[in-house]
Amino acid sequence: MELFRAEKKESVRAYSLLFMYSALGDLDEAFRNLMRTAKIHSWPAHIKYTPVFSELRKDPRFQEFCGMVGLPPSLGEPRG
Repeated sequence: MELFRAEKKESVRAYSLLFMYSALGDLDEAFRNLMRTAKIHSWPAHIKYTPVFSELRKDPRFQEFCGMVGLPPSLGEPRG
């Protein structure tokens, strides 16, 4: 993780940490980075469908994120 924390481009750093903390199940850190990606306009466009983010989508903070970036909050989980 230190490699990604040292990344100079904030968008790359925040996205990488978002992905890694989501995969590790550390939702507090994942949300900290997700909210940062929203503020710098570099959030992952596939956030509502990528499996690694499924736990984020179940958290009430995800609705706040959706409001920040203009996503409809209830597209639901993909089927399959």
